[in-house]
Amino acid sequence: MKQKTSCLKAPGILFLLLFLFSISAFGQTITVKGTVVDVTKATLPGVNVKVQGTNTGTITDVDGKFSVQVSPKAKLVLSYVGYTSQIVSVDGRTVINVTLAEDTKVLSEVFGIKKGDIYDQSQLDQKLFSNPNGNDISSLYMDEGYLFFNVSPIETMVSGDSIDLEMRIYEGKQAIINKVT
Repeated sequence: MKQKTSCLKAPGILFLLLFLFSISAFGQTITVKGTVVDVTKATLPGVNVKVQGTNTGTITDVDGKFSVQVSPKAKLVLSYVGYTSQIVSVDGRTVINVTLAEDTKVLSEVFGIKKGDIYDQSQLDQKLFSNPNGNDISSLYMDEGYLFFNVSPIETMVSGDSIDLEMRIYEGKQAIINKVT
């Protein structure tokens, strides 16, 4: 009789061990670290790194580095003004380095300026700072939390009837919500 009861206990203990193992594996998280650069290998500070489908995330530091706690099967969404967003699968990796490509399409759509257009300073200012429809460069940056950014259009060359413009943008630190009352 003792053999029958011990045989019944062994499957019960095995079931309990499997159950406990499945609970510990379910709640597992890992720390993912990495660096975000552009196509020239310049580091990108202030890139949003968010865990897809959650409110968990961080931003890259001044050296383009980030660290975030995630599930091994999570996906990271990396976004930055003027660059194409990327979704990267973690797949259990603890180091993920990402290269973001510039998204000139967004800036071209906002500016809407083409070679050969007549130069109009008031139209340029509106597209930079104060479009009533909210479709301006200022809105793009402020919507990403860059409340302290500055953009300066610089005329780099005037040749005949043409002007080459360079947009110099200082992003400043990304603002985050500290307390809501």
